[in-house]
Amino acid sequence: MGKNQHSKDRMFITTTEHAGLYGGYKKKKTVGLAGALPFDCCALSLLPFDAPVCARDGILFDALQLLPYAQEKGVSPATGKKLAARDVLRLKMAKNQDNQWHCPVTCKVFTNHSKVVAIATTGNVFSKDAVKELCFKRNCLEDLLDATPFQMEDVISLHDPDDADLVKRRDLANFWHLDQERKRRDQELGSKGSFSQTDGQKRVLAEAKANVKEREDERSAKEQERLAILNAPDHPANKGLTEAYLRVRMLGATTDEVTGGSKLTSGATSGSFTSSAVDVSTTAALRGVRRGTPNSKVEVPAEPRAEGLCAPAHFTRGPECGGARGHGPAGGRELSGIM
Repeated sequence: MGKNQHSKDRMFITTTEHAGLYGGYKKKKTVGLAGALPFDCCALSLLPFDAPVCARDGILFDALQLLPYAQEKGVSPATGKKLAARDVLRLKMAKNQDNQWHCPVTCKVFTNHSKVVAIATTGNVFSKDAVKELCFKRNCLEDLLDATPFQMEDVISLHDPDDADLVKRRDLANFWHLDQERKRRDQELGSKGSFSQTDGQKRVLAEAKANVKEREDERSAKEQERLAILNAPDHPANKGLTEAYLRVRMLGATTDEVTGGSKLTSGATSGSFTSSAVDVSTTAALRGVRRGTPNSKVEVPAEPRAEGLCAPAHFTRGPECGGARGHGPAGGRELSGIM
């Protein structure tokens, strides 16, 4: 026993002890597992395997899926590289009483966050920690089950969340056979990624477009009819309104015409920005003249848009009179109709 055998005995728990032994804070892993194939699934069928095999790249397959594929096409379905049936390594992976894959030395169950390695000379599968502690640190490169010697290059990493290259190879988006299947489907769907339309589908679409256009025309005709009735002087709804008012309402005078030098926008831009119920507007249109009622004030353009319009004025129609009386710079003159 050395004289410094108690040199690391301390009266407090160190950061390393707290993180490793007591479940303390551990640094987050930089390599994510999003999109990576689960540990116990075959890279070809994407289903849990029963007879695991792999090549030197460490990607796991089911023997019943990989061997026929390799014999037929001669390539690895995961990478697309050349692969012969004799290059496939049969793995000897142990299961516990709960039918879960685990390390035969440490008895730890293999999960998606485990570090798992295989010895190429024997096919035995262990946790990386067991091989590191019992083989590498002791400089004893022998299989932990049958003492078969091996070299460092015979250690194949099957699963390691911290190995960016391995995680990338096990990513579903990078599997060669899935990429080939996507390309084949795209070719079947056509260059635009959709099925070619049949004559019946074309007729249905043409009929639908014709129906939409017909309804839009009907709606437009009804709107024109409504505006014509609204602006007709002899219509009962316009009884008591002067022709000048109807003319201004039909022309849609802006605030710049009503109040010279003052420009007020309609607020459509800000309204569409803050409300999803308003149509998108990117132009600062001027605010239109207010639509008045027989008993409300109505603004009249400051500059006449047609011959016969008077100077800026406000007029109201009271119940005691049948006409409109002006209030403003015009000095009480009655507004005459626009010819």
